Amino acid sequence: MRNGCLSRIESGCLRNYTAPVHLVPTSSSWPITEIMSKSSLTTTCGTSSTVRGDRRPSPTEAELLDSFIKSLPKGSRSHSAPDRMLLRELEGPQGRPDLVDVHFRALPSSMSLDVLSMSLRSPAKARILALLRHRAPRRSDYLEKFTGFTRSVLQAHLQELKKAGLVDVSKSSAASLTCPLPWTMADIVVYEGKLTNWRRAIHQALGYRSFSHHVWIVMPESGALNALKLAPIFRTNGIGLISVHDDGTKHIEITGRRLRPASRRLYLMAVGTLVSKFVYEGRRLHRRIRPESIEGL
Repeated sequence: MRNGCLSRIESGCLRNYTAPVHLVPTSSSWPITEIMSKSSLTTTCGTSSTVRGDRRPSPTEAELLDSFIKSLPKGSRSHSAPDRMLLRELEGPQGRPDLVDVHFRALPSSMSLDVLSMSLRSPAKARILALLRHRAPRRSDYLEKFTGFTRSVLQAHLQELKKAGLVDVSKSSAASLTCPLPWTMADIVVYEGKLTNWRRAIHQALGYRSFSHHVWIVMPESGALNALKLAPIFRTNGIGLISVHDDGTKHIEITGRRLRPASRRLYLMAVGTLVSKFVYEGRRLHRRIRPESIEGL
């Protein structure tokens, strides 16, 4: 009789009992995929537990950047802003930054944007242009040494650049720029979005330093707190860190510094690529600078 009562009590308890979820080997016959897909179940690990149904889904990198763009000033994110562009996933000379904000400031007016873009985008021509100066001719043996080109290849590129209106070539084969190509032709600001992998973000940001003036890493609040462990690396290289909160607001954790791009060749190539995007959209620059008014290289 006692055993019968216990059996009835146990059977009544089991009807109201919810078994905890345990991880089982894949060889088990239990339908583990069905068990783990139920959002109402609770998983237990040590003393902490998380209810799947109450967990907020993590944002993707695209959603993170969308939220960040909305927090930018209207003039920065508007394609109608004069002489500015905001581009996603730009194929640059050093990787593919997630977001590029460019402000054209001092593009020379002595040639068309198409011609300027084609000349700057060419890796070989950008290598030559990076060595040339305005009103300071470079001899052909100097250019051969630092470009690695043979004399015939070098002279062919110089003649094409002369035809484009970018280079003057003397009778002695010395070359100089017809107008300055300063570091301020275009201000380039790069943003790299990452959810958690801040080490990878720093590695990419150091590469983007070669052609941009500002580099920022954008992360969710939790990821940015972990990235602060390497704050000295951020500050040494002038890289900024921005955290985006759940409500869409942004906070500057580390202020980035404006620095001159590390590579003149890669900067010229980046400007050429950006100008081609600008022309492709059918836009015109509102303000271009006469060569005589530009100070610098």
